[in-house]
Amino acid sequence: MPTRFTLNGSGKPIFEEFRQAYLGDEIYPTAFVPAICEHGELKLLRWGLTPSWAKEDFGGSMCHARREKLFVQNTFKTSIWRRRCLIPATAFFEWQEKLDGSKAKFKFTIPKQPLFYMAGLWDDWIDPNGSEIASCAIITTYPNSLILRYKPQMPAILKPADIELFMDHTLDQIKVLDHILHGLDSEEFRVERQ
Repeated sequence: MPTRFTLNGSGKPIFEEFRQAYLGDEIYPTAFVPAICEHGELKLLRWGLTPSWAKEDFGGSMCHARREKLFVQNTFKTSIWRRRCLIPATAFFEWQEKLDGSKAKFKFTIPKQPLFYMAGLWDDWIDPNGSEIASCAIITTYPNSLILRYKPQMPAILKPADIELFMDHTLDQIKVLDHILHGLDSEEFRVERQ
């Protein structure tokens, strides 16, 4: 369940215009991040979802959407069908609590996918003054055996073969979508202590 991720040195032309302001060593919740939305449209979304129907801005507090709640929780069940997005990253971080109460930081990368895509949801919220806030949440899933040593959830990172299907908004089968969101196996990851 990442609370920080990176988007460095992707070399992808689509992100060139955002290189200076949005690519970085550690991207935090409430930062504006590039995301690929329907029809390949690139949007800048605040990391921290506020649904369109909310009475007030959630202020970036809802950074994650658990896979097991996507199809039942009001906050997510409209966006999972109509507003899925890809959130590109080159690494993510997790912290592990040690016996003395301190925390150790670990960086996770995917050697076979130097640039990977986390599954996400997004929505537009209009504040009382009429200003629009487009925001997103990263979908999380049950951890593989490696990530389980650090956290009880992990980002739902899409296999390259599943990206197009995930972004097909005509897909309306819960079983298929849920299967895509299982995430990657432990052998795909490399972990380094920071």
